Amino acid sequence: MQINTTIYGEDGTVSFRNVRSIDALMLTIAAESREKEARKGGASFTQAGINTFALELINQVKSSEPKKALEMTITNMALMTWLFESLYCGVTTETFIGLDLTYTIYPGGIVQLDKAPAPK
Repeated sequence: MQINTTIYGEDGTVSFRNVRSIDALMLTIAAESREKEARKGGASFTQAGINTFALELINQVKSSEPKKALEMTITNMALMTWLFESLYCGVTTETFIGLDLTYTIYPGGIVQLDKAPAPK
């Protein structure tokens, strides 16, 4: 899975861009430890987790945190996306691991998520 992340600043310019590849199957396995909490919190709680990590990423970029920390936050956004999509939208593991994710993050942590089939 490829994850593309772009953050736009208040002035409309790109303040951060990252492209990384992750093992999507391992991500779904790692998410199992958070599934109970996501079920208990419900769809709104789980979806809000994506925005929470987006805000965290904005703050990390502003404070020039190391690339490794930024990529961990991006991975956590993807993990929350998987939990939301699988628990509340019926997306299967097979479908999810075949996708690339593109996060476009706007001021205030507003997230636009685009999903596309990963190239074979």
